[in-house]
Amino acid sequence: MKRLVITLLIALCLISCKGIEEFVFKERELAKWESLNLSLLTINKSGFPYSEDLSFFLSNEAISESISTLKGTNLKYRKHGYFENWKINIADVELISEDGFMSALIRLEAFNSKGKKKASLELLSQVTVSKIAKNDKGDSDMVELKLIPLHLKPKAFFLGLKIGLSKKRSQQLADLITYINNEPISTSILIGNSTDQSFELVENNKTERVYSDKEENWYYDLKYNTQEKVFKKYISLNSPLFSSKGILLSARYTDKPESSAIMPPIKPDVTASELKNLNKKLSNNLKNLVANLDVSFEYSFIYINKKIFQDYIGLIGSKQHSQVDNKITSVNINSTKVNGYLAQKYSSNEILGLVGLYVHLTKDDAITGQIRINDLNQQWVVDEGIAANLNVSANISASIRAFIGPRVMGGVDMAGITVKLDGSTDKTVNTKFKFSYENINNRNFLLLKPDISCAAIDLKVETDGKWAWKSGWTKVPKIGITFQQLIGNDFIEPVAILSDYRSVSQADFDNTSEDFEIELDYDYLVYTIKPKDLDVSKEGLFISFNPSILKTNDISLIDTIEKEQTDYSKLIANYYSGNKKSCPDSDRVKVHLGDLEFGPNNEIIKFITNGWNDIVNGPGDNNDIVKMLDKLGGIINETTIIDDVSVDAMKEITRFAEKTMGKNNETTKVLNSVSKEMEKIKNNPGKALGETPSNVINEGKKAVKKVIDFVKKPRIKISF
Repeated sequence: MKRLVITLLIALCLISCKGIEEFVFKERELAKWESLNLSLLTINKSGFPYSEDLSFFLSNEAISESISTLKGTNLKYRKHGYFENWKINIADVELISEDGFMSALIRLEAFNSKGKKKASLELLSQVTVSKIAKNDKGDSDMVELKLIPLHLKPKAFFLGLKIGLSKKRSQQLADLITYINNEPISTSILIGNSTDQSFELVENNKTERVYSDKEENWYYDLKYNTQEKVFKKYISLNSPLFSSKGILLSARYTDKPESSAIMPPIKPDVTASELKNLNKKLSNNLKNLVANLDVSFEYSFIYINKKIFQDYIGLIGSKQHSQVDNKITSVNINSTKVNGYLAQKYSSNEILGLVGLYVHLTKDDAITGQIRINDLNQQWVVDEGIAANLNVSANISASIRAFIGPRVMGGVDMAGITVKLDGSTDKTVNTKFKFSYENINNRNFLLLKPDISCAAIDLKVETDGKWAWKSGWTKVPKIGITFQQLIGNDFIEPVAILSDYRSVSQADFDNTSEDFEIELDYDYLVYTIKPKDLDVSKEGLFISFNPSILKTNDISLIDTIEKEQTDYSKLIANYYSGNKKSCPDSDRVKVHLGDLEFGPNNEIIKFITNGWNDIVNGPGDNNDIVKMLDKLGGIINETTIIDDVSVDAMKEITRFAEKTMGKNNETTKVLNSVSKEMEKIKNNPGKALGETPSNVINEGKKAVKKVIDFVKKPRIKISF
C-alpha cells in the first residue's frame, strides 16, 4: 500500500511538472517574443549606434554586478499563523542572457521562525528597463533596471521544491511567494535620463558684491545682466535592445517632446510551436544585426553624438541654433556702490619723501561697460573634440578720482584730479575643447580640456584729455594705458566628465506592507565607475567603462568617500595649476602721453605700471603698503606687553583703516576701540575696565589680519 501511494505521488508529480513546464515555457516565450519585437523595432528605426544621439550599453558583467546586490535580502512574513516570522531569503541571482531576451534565475530559500531551512525554490524573472517618476526631492526622471517575475500559477512553485510540505502549508508558502511574483524587484541602479527630460536656460539678471565679507566691507557692487533666450532640449528613449552581450539603450535628442517607441501587442493565442519558429527567426535576425554593429561589447559604454556638445558650447555664441536666435549676446557692467579706495601705491621722491597715489570712484555708477560675444564658429575634429573661433569685443568707461601727496598717515593729501577713462577692444580667439584621459593621484578622469591659443587681448584705456581740478578743468594731452590680457592654456580649467570616484546610495525600501517586511543585509551601496577608453569618432564621443557596486555597513568607509567627494574639485584644480602651460610673456602694460609712448623701463612708467597691476591683481608682498602693514602686524602679533611700540603700531594701522575702509566700517571701529584700550592700559596699568591685556591684544590681532587681507584683494574684477 505504501509503495502504491509513492507511485501515485510520483505519477502526479510528473503530470503536474509537465503542465508546469508548458506553462513556464509559454510565459517565457511570450515575453521573449515581445522583447525581440521591441529590439528589432529599435534597431530598424535607429540604425544604432551613430544615427542616434545618445546610447548606453550595460554589459552582462555590469548587470550581474547590479542584480547581485539582491543576494542576502529577506522577505519576512508578518501575518499570524504557521508562517508567522518565516523568512524567504534570496540566496543567489543568476543572469541568463541571450539575443532578444534577458532573464534572471532567483534561488530562494524559506526559513521558519526558528531559522531552520524548510524549502528551496527557483523563480524565473524577466529583466526589464523601466522609467521611474520624480522623487520628493524633485530629482530628474530616470530609468532603472528591474526584475519582473513571470506570473506563474501557484502550482508552479512546486517546481524546484526540495523539501516536501503538506498541501495546505505548501499553498500558504505559495501565497507568500506570490507576493514576490506580483512585485517587481528593483536593483537600485539608475542608468540614464528618461523620456521628455528637458534642459533650459532662462533670463539672468544678477548683482554681484565684489570684495564683500560678513561685515559688508566692500568697495563697490558689480551689476550685470545677460540676455538669454530659453534653450530647451528633450531626451526620448527608444525601446531597449536585449542581446546576449547585455542591454542597449538608445535615445533621441530633440527640440520637441517625443514619446518612446510604442510596445507592439502580444498575440494571446500564439501556440508553443509558433513561438519556437518565430523566436528562431527573430533571434537569427538579431544576431546578424548585432554582429554588424561597429561596437565592442566587452565593456559598458556611453555614446554621445557630437551635436549635443556643439549645442552646449554654442550657448556662448549667437545664431548657433534655429530655436535660439540670440543667445548670450552681451553682458552689461555697472558699479552700484562706492566705499573706500580702489588703489593705493607709494613711491620714494627725493623732494617729497614717500609719496602716495590714491584712487577711488567718483560716484556710484562710475564704472560702466559691456562685453559682447559677436560670433562663434565651431567644428568637430576627429580624435580631438571641438575647434572654435570666438570673437569678443568690449568697452569700458570709468570716472575715477586720484590724489597725489605725502603718505596719508603723515600729512594731508595734495592735489586731487578727476580722470575720465575710456577703453575698448575687439579680438578673435582660437580654441579647442579636447577630450582626454588623465590619471590624477591614482584616480582616472575623463576631462574636457580647453586648449586656447596664446593671444593677447589689448585693451587701451585713455583719458578724455581733461583733468578736473578743484579750481576747474585743464586741457592736457591724453594719457593712456594699453595693457594686454594674455589668453592661453591657463585661462579656463578643464571639466571632469567621468571619473572613478566612488559615490554612495543609502538603502531605501518601502516597508509599509501589513503582511511583509523587507530586510536588507546592508545600509549603503557604493558605486564606482572606472573609465577604460574613449574614442572621438567622426560622429561623436564613445566612452567605455566598468561599473562596480559594493554593499557595506561600514560608516567609516562612507565618511571617507564623502571626504573624497569634497576634495574632488581641489584635486582637479591643483593638478591643473601644477601642469598648466603658460603663454610667452610680453610687455603687458604701455603708457601713452599724447602721441608719445613710454617704454617699460622708465621710472614713471614702472610706478604707474606697478600701481595698475596692484589695482587689477591685488598688491603683492613687495608692495610698500603691504610691507608696512606686515611690519606693523608683526609687532602686534609678537606683543606680550602693551608698550609705546605696540600702541603706536596699533594707532598707525587704525589711521590707515579709517582712510581705506572708512570710519564706520566694523573692523575700523574694533581697531579704534582696541587702540584706545591699549592706550589706557599703557598709561594706567591694571585699570583695563574689566578686560585683561591679552584679550585686548587678541582682538587687535584679529582686526589687523582683516585689514591686511582687505588690502591684498584685487580692486577691479569683472566676472560673469
